Amino acid sequence: MSFGLDDSDLLTTRQAAELVGRQPDSVKRALNHGVIPGRRIDGFWHVRREDVLAWDARACRQPSRTSKRAYDRAAELLGEYGSVTPDELAQLLMIHVGNARKHLAILGNQARAHRHDDGEWFPGPDCQQEEAAI
Repeated sequence: MSFGLDDSDLLTTRQAAELVGRQPDSVKRALNHGVIPGRRIDGFWHVRREDVLAWDARACRQPSRTSKRAYDRAAELLGEYGSVTPDELAQLLMIHVGNARKHLAILGNQARAHRHDDGEWFPGPDCQQEEAAI
């Protein structure tokens, strides 16, 4: 593929990723699938700045891996609703009920939620258990 440009007008995948705030693997994947036109030089991908910017403008971004943990989202919902069952939480988070149970157990271990005998979860530590322990 010929761009009609000299090599100084081309970016490496790392430079392209930094330009648009994405991971180098995302750029490489787009190049490998032909979504971004590129050129291989000495076994490495190179791409024009304009092509990377155009791709970034039209491509969907995946949620950041540094976004909130699922159990933190569960804690927010628990606080908002006041109480939830694992089934309700699974529907709200659009996850499997087993994962909802896991998130609630994590919150329980962190004393951010507690479970009543009927299976419903409430925000905060279980004051009844703390009083019984005294």
